[in-house]
Amino acid sequence: MKTAVCVAVLLSLTGCDAGDESPRAKGPQYTQEQVEARADEVYATFRQFHDNLPDPAAPAVTCPDDEIKKWAAKKNEVSFLAYETLRYTLGEPWNGENSLVGFMTGSNLRYLPREKFKLDKENNVKQLMRMWDFVEYVGVVVPLQERQANAIAGGVVGRGGSLEAQLVIYKKGEPDPICHSPFKVESSGEASYRHEVGDNSTARESKATMALRRALCSEIRTGLDALITSLSKELGPGFIDCNSV
Repeated sequence: MKTAVCVAVLLSLTGCDAGDESPRAKGPQYTQEQVEARADEVYATFRQFHDNLPDPAAPAVTCPDDEIKKWAAKKNEVSFLAYETLRYTLGEPWNGENSLVGFMTGSNLRYLPREKFKLDKENNVKQLMRMWDFVEYVGVVVPLQERQANAIAGGVVGRGGSLEAQLVIYKKGEPDPICHSPFKVESSGEASYRHEVGDNSTARESKATMALRRALCSEIRTGLDALITSLSKELGPGFIDCNSV
């Protein structure tokens, strides 16, 4: 009887099936040195994003559409990166816990701090080596003033939220932003939500609060869409999931 044996090679993205005479390749293989060099590059890019943010009071700068046309990216979409997520990735302190913008970060830009990002995990290696396959432009959202939306009085009435922030857009591989602008969004404090007949006031308040926060998220999403349109005729906003607030 033949016994299939898989030999685990560090950072080798291969696999084997029972009965196979040889490993079946799942993708390119990288040496430890290549992966470590790539990790250094990716984390240095995050550091450049952070260190090259313009002053929040700086006037808006429109995007260079003529240059964007020449760059001919596969997809002219701005992937969002929340400032608090950027700070966390860099191991920097952040005092804006539960920030309104935390949920905006795209999955392709979510990284653990360097010391926690294990380079012997296959998924981490894939994420590192293919990061720029899925990200062309990065929009860092920096909150300046924010107020969370909340329900009161058992979910009967609510208080709308607001966000005053700065959007800073980078092109992949470039340390300096290509455009940026401040923006402000405010929600009305009104939102529809469903509850069960037997829900008590606490349950209703919780559901109303969630509805208000999703409504604020929708306002932020609409505001960023309009802002990017005003900054560039070539770029468009990436996906923001308001169900995750």
